[in-house]
Amino acid sequence: MQCLAFEETLAFSVSVYDLIMSIDENAAERLLDLRPEEAELFHATIRSLLKLWEDQAKQLQADLRTFTSEGFALSRALEFRKRADEVAWILKDESEKFDHPAMIELRDAAIDELRARDAS
Repeated sequence: MQCLAFEETLAFSVSVYDLIMSIDENAAERLLDLRPEEAELFHATIRSLLKLWEDQAKQLQADLRTFTSEGFALSRALEFRKRADEVAWILKDESEKFDHPAMIELRDAAIDELRARDAS
């Protein structure tokens, strides 16, 4: 029974995350009409909501590890983990996001391609 309740908690958490992201995506066009400080306030609010979600998700992740270690299969686990990873990336400092070796390699390859095109 406790596992079923946890499954519903994961589903609720996924829904809350999806709602936050939907609000963010739906406001994109309207943000262009706002003054920069208003747009920044909106983005700060979304980040605050995501931070609150992440704080709760950390506890859910610990509970998820417990349930899976006890052999329970949770159908929403993958969906939840995906969103937890997305939030971690979104909230990561901008300088850290693109400092990964794979990103640097992609950047360097793109620069090389542009230089090759310019040279020809």
